[in-house]
Amino acid sequence: MCHMLASSLLSYVAIAWLKVVPMQTIGSKKQFIKIFGLSSVFCFSVVLGNVSLRYLPVSFNQAIGATTPFFTAVFAYVMMKKTESWVTYLTLLPVVAGVIIASGAEPSFHLFGFLMCVSATAARASKSVLQAIL
Repeated sequence: MCHMLASSLLSYVAIAWLKVVPMQTIGSKKQFIKIFGLSSVFCFSVVLGNVSLRYLPVSFNQAIGATTPFFTAVFAYVMMKKTESWVTYLTLLPVVAGVIIASGAEPSFHLFGFLMCVSATAARASKSVLQAIL
């Protein structure tokens, strides 16, 4: 909450007082809905990531987060029908395999924490794809 408040306040100062960039307004309800959807996905990913840290060590959390490119490729295909080269998909396999192996060998594995972390990772990836769409 402090981070959000500080970011909002300093952004306002930079835009309104320092004139770093021109002030922009939301032009339509459609634009507002797009912005709201994107910010909701971002907020959701942060909340899920923070919840996962309650149950998983940071190192394991970061290892799971390394699968973000995999989820991004999947969501880009599902949402935009965008395909990558086969080499790109091939390079993602060792990362996903490593997380699967690490999950089986993680001494402090917690299923709920794992699901929250994977969900947060998927939400971050979907945010990236949504940004490309918008």
